[in-house]
Amino acid sequence: MRDVLKKAMLKIFPELSGGLHLDRYARVVAVSDEPAQGGSCERFRPRYAVDLEILTPEGEKDEAYHIYKDVPLPVSASGMERGSFGFPETGTLVVVGFAYGRPDHPLIRQIYPLGLSLPNVATGELLWQQDAETLQRVDQDGNWTRQTHGAITDSSLVRITRAIDSVAELVRDMRRVSGSSTEEVGGVKSIEALGGILLTSGGHIDMVAVDNLNFVTAADSSWVVSRNWNGVTGGNHHHTVKQNMTENVLQNRTENTTQNHTETIGQNKSSTVLMNRTALTIKDHNTEVRGNRTDLVKKDHSSTVDGNRLRNVGQDLTENVGGDLQQNVTGQSVEEVTGDKRIKAANIRFKGTTFSITTLDGELNFFQLLLDFIEEVRDALWVLDHHTHPEASKIVQAAEVKKHADNIEEIRGKMDIMME
Repeated sequence: MRDVLKKAMLKIFPELSGGLHLDRYARVVAVSDEPAQGGSCERFRPRYAVDLEILTPEGEKDEAYHIYKDVPLPVSASGMERGSFGFPETGTLVVVGFAYGRPDHPLIRQIYPLGLSLPNVATGELLWQQDAETLQRVDQDGNWTRQTHGAITDSSLVRITRAIDSVAELVRDMRRVSGSSTEEVGGVKSIEALGGILLTSGGHIDMVAVDNLNFVTAADSSWVVSRNWNGVTGGNHHHTVKQNMTENVLQNRTENTTQNHTETIGQNKSSTVLMNRTALTIKDHNTEVRGNRTDLVKKDHSSTVDGNRLRNVGQDLTENVGGDLQQNVTGQSVEEVTGDKRIKAANIRFKGTTFSITTLDGELNFFQLLLDFIEEVRDALWVLDHHTHPEASKIVQAAEVKKHADNIEEIRGKMDIMME
């Protein structure tokens, strides 16, 4: 009866005779086909599949089974060109079943790491690893680790990253932004570059600070502007040079000061103007030189003062004029000399409406003395002209004496006009 039932069961379930209803271990012997992008998975060419050899319970090759070609691998999720894929290494153990109990429908139920070395995995961790240096790990505390000895490429339409703290340790860093780039920092941003910082822009660069803007360097600072330089200071401008300063202006220079201008030079100052020089100050202009000052003008020098001009020289004043010296005074000209005044010239010419030469106290007037002298000579000539002798009439030279007296009278009249 037992044999009859067995025959009936095997007839109804033929897979029982071959043991196809039981799962079996199998070993991966090769990757049969690697799918390309868009390649379809079919029964007769599944592409994502491996070649298997069936094993005995002892783990040896079961000679009763041939090598199964192109056995499809299982996936955790599936869709058109979607899912999680990864070929097992050769020698990996898998569990094989047979659909419908038919030997021509093998399928891999699960993959096991039997006989393989395992990575370091703790309880509560999740690990996705290719090798010891390429992995993604989540530990018990939820910390995520992703590392590789190769490259990591992320591509997305929009990327949003949120974190409380962010630390990036890089050997080299290169970023390419095809459009605009905006960075907002709520606190203070510090950039420390031990080698150097290079900012290059194909357009313009704007630096704006609501508070102070400081530039500090322990070495040299160079500014090169190919076109115009414009600077505006809303408050005071302090510029300190502790050593020498050289300023070269190859073309024109204009300096405008609407209020006071004070210039203090502790030692010597040399100013050389190869051509013309024009200085315009709307209000006051004060120049203080505590040492020597030398002005060298190789061409013309014009100075115009619309108001008063006061020049104080504490010691000697020497003026050397290689050509002519001409002074034009529309008003009065007063010169006071406490010591002696000497004038040395080939010829001296005075031209004026009136003349007056007096002593310092005003008691003596040179022209008045000269007039008095002329008057005395004139009177003497008049006396001589009218002089007579008892024995004779007028002197023989009376007419000649009177002529000289008249000439002296005419000269005195001219000097009276000059004294008015």
